[in-house]
Amino acid sequence: MTTYSHSTNDPLGYRQDLLDAIAAIETASGPYQGTHAVDVLFCLGRCLLYGQAPEGDVAKRVDREVLQAALSDVEVEVLGWITAIEDLPQAWDVTWQDDEAALLCQSLLESQLDARAAELAVAQLQLNVPQSLAESLRQFDISLRQQREILATVVGSTWWENLRSTLPLSESFWWLSDEFSQVAVMVVREASQSLPTANDWTTIRSRALWQEAMPRFTGALAAKTESDAPDFTRVRWHSPDRKFTAFLMLPRDSNRSDREIPRTLYIARANDESLATEFAGQAFTLGDLTGLFDEQGCVKVRLDDIADCDGQLKIGTPSVAWRIELDPPLARSGESM
Repeated sequence: MTTYSHSTNDPLGYRQDLLDAIAAIETASGPYQGTHAVDVLFCLGRCLLYGQAPEGDVAKRVDREVLQAALSDVEVEVLGWITAIEDLPQAWDVTWQDDEAALLCQSLLESQLDARAAELAVAQLQLNVPQSLAESLRQFDISLRQQREILATVVGSTWWENLRSTLPLSESFWWLSDEFSQVAVMVVREASQSLPTANDWTTIRSRALWQEAMPRFTGALAAKTESDAPDFTRVRWHSPDRKFTAFLMLPRDSNRSDREIPRTLYIARANDESLATEFAGQAFTLGDLTGLFDEQGCVKVRLDDIADCDGQLKIGTPSVAWRIELDPPLARSGESM
């Protein structure tokens, strides 16, 4: 039996991993040999990547036919990586704000380390590479490159910097290159230009709440009777200093006739909800609707005039946006104004 020197110069543990994989395959039988043979290939390849290959000849301890047969299992691994990289955009949409997103990209790039490790091990052991495996490895690299903008988010991370400094063959990996760093710079620049600004987020939030408040259109012509009074939603807009609140009651359902009914938008003082008459004559905009508040701080609006707006209420000259909020639906309630 070949004696392997177990050097203390094994900071990443790959030499020990290889020794453990060889020991496991020597005691395994049947299909378990194939599983451990895959481990041998990857562990040997990792050692070669880091220039830490043990002394001796692995082929003298592991049946060459077992290692050759294990290449079909390596191909299964590679096909799984291809599927994972093709699913990356969808997975990224779910996890991009979490640490899981970075780990997802790291795991895919670690898989390419394994792919390169397998190639080095196969060359070292002089195994015959099936054409299908060679094609799968090529396709995996192509698939990775197609997602380089997402993968570039790992640039500058501790994991990425450590690989650049410790991997002897780092220059052979395109995603550890200086050129790839420039891709990351470009991605960050374009993302910062395309991400919504604070004002954009205000508009998005306002539109979402407004659409939630909008009545469901029933299409019925007949007006509702008192017994059929619908539930109402009270929409509120707070002034920036929160000293005043504008209110508008909207029915949860509407028909053609009641969409023409004038409804009162009014401003109240936050401390006692009394009418804020100090807003008399001030201008307002709600979507495309513009006007002036009357002497009571009120104005009449119709559903048809405001149904398609973004829900942003702006008051005064120059205009100031007020923050929209929704109260829970009020059952069988009429309008207070």
